[in-house]
Amino acid sequence: MNPNELKKAALEALSEWSRWLVAIQTALVGGIVWIVKNDPPVQWIDKVLISIASGSFILSAFCALWLVGAIPSAIQALPFDHTVHQYKLWGRFKLVYFAATQHTLLAIGVIAILILGIRQIWYT
Repeated sequence: MNPNELKKAALEALSEWSRWLVAIQTALVGGIVWIVKNDPPVQWIDKVLISIASGSFILSAFCALWLVGAIPSAIQALPFDHTVHQYKLWGRFKLVYFAATQHTLLAIGVIAILILGIRQIWYT
């Protein structure tokens, strides 16, 4: 494979991964809404953890959607001299920033949900 075919494959893989993240995070936010509706949190820390998790998942999904929307233009811009992660979306923002932000927010949301789950098990 030549370098441009590898870059195209990398961009397509990132697009596929980002689409999956949107679906997973949508389900997670739906699960959070269901939990809050059926068993509303009483303590302030639980409310904060739910807010952090929901906000993180939603913002991560927006980053993923931006990536999915921008990747076709990156594929059209092939060949470019730099790596895929150094490609600038809309001529301004490096792709790596969106990918890193999407994954960081996902991790923050998962950690908040885990802490909430541990608190529920511990105090129930």
